[in-house]
Parts: sequence; structure tokens; C-alpha cells
Amino acid sequence: MGIIRKVYDKGEEVVNEIKKKTQNPLREFEKELNNLKAYLKEAENLTAHFNALKIRAEKDIPDYKKRVAKYTKKAKEALADAKKELISEKAAETIALNALKFKKSYKNRIESLKNNIPKYDEEIILLKEKISDLRLKIEHYEAEYNFLKKHAKPSGKEKISDFFYGDEGLVKRLDKLKNNLLKQNEKDDYLKSHSDDLYDGLDDLDVTEEYENLKSELKK
Repeated sequence: MGIIRKVYDKGEEVVNEIKKKTQNPLREFEKELNNLKAYLKEAENLTAHFNALKIRAEKDIPDYKKRVAKYTKKAKEALADAKKELISEKAAETIALNALKFKKSYKNRIESLKNNIPKYDEEIILLKEKISDLRLKIEHYEAEYNFLKKHAKPSGKEKISDFFYGDEGLVKRLDKLKNNLLKQNEKDDYLKSHSDDLYDGLDDLDVTEEYENLKSELKK
């Protein structure tokens, strides 16, 4: 048992005793190692997800700015047409108010995206750190697993569980890592959780003040 302890007890705190009733600890070790690999894949997918959101936000902002300018122009044109008596004042008011609501909607989206981009950057940094840490852990535990698989060859009626009996920190050490990773990887989908910020209802937008200011500006 001495060589097994030298492999595993490298200054790390012992978490718990090995599961004494486990029929095949090596198989349990492999299972937990595969869980770590699954968390690595999840972290990589989350990184790609947040990176895609950031790229989309950066592309959408200039497009939304163009739409803000377009609807500002349409509101002014409607009021100008009414002044020239090309359309009625009532029609001009309807067109201008709707155009200003569209404008405000896109301005709100721009602000929301600008606020989210730093959040995406933060998530990406944290996830990249987690990925590096996971890869290091997986490399370490794969080396340990391969060592054990090579040496854990029971002879006669000896069970593989007897070979590991009494050795601390095997499966439950990986369990501790798993629980920590699960807690740290609980991330919300920003696109879903902030959808109300991005797509506000037009009926709820108040553009009365801007409309009155625009009318006053055109009268000068």
C-alpha cells in the first residue's frame, strides 16, 4: 500500500475514506474522471456560447445605430410633410410617434448590449480559467488512473476492492471536485434572462416629450 499512498497523498488534504462497499473502485474512479471530462466539455461549450453572444452584440450595435438614425429621419419627414400639407397633421403625428417608438426601442437595445458585453467578457475569462484548471486536473487524474489500472491486478481470489482497501481520498476526492465544479458552473443564459431588456414592448415606450421637442424644432 505504500506506493499507492505516495501516488495519491501529495500534500493534499484527505477528504474522506474510500467507499468500502464499492465492488470496483477502479471503475468508480473512471466514472468520476469521465464526469470531469464532461464538465470540461460543458465549460468549452459555455465559452463558445458567451463568445457568440459578444460577437453578435458587437455586430448588432452599429446596425441598431443606423436604425435609430433612420427612424429619427422618418419622424422628421412626417412632420415636415404635414407642414407642407402633403399629409394631414393626424397622419403625421401617428407616423412620427411610431417612428420615435421604434427609435427608442433600438436605443434601449443598444444600451442593453453595451452593458452585457463586459459581462460576456467576464464570463469568458472565468470559463477559460476553469478550462485550464480542468485540463490540468484531468491530466493528473488520468495519469493516476493509468498507474492504478496497470498495477491493480488481483491474484487468485483477491478482489480489486481489497487492493484499495484503507487508501484515502480516491473516489471522494473526485466527488469533491465534481461538487465544486457544479456550483461554479451554474451560469444563466444572458440572452434568455435579459430578453425583456432587449425587446421591450413598443406600447410601453413614452416618446411624447421627444415628439413635442421635434415639433418645436421644425417650427423654428
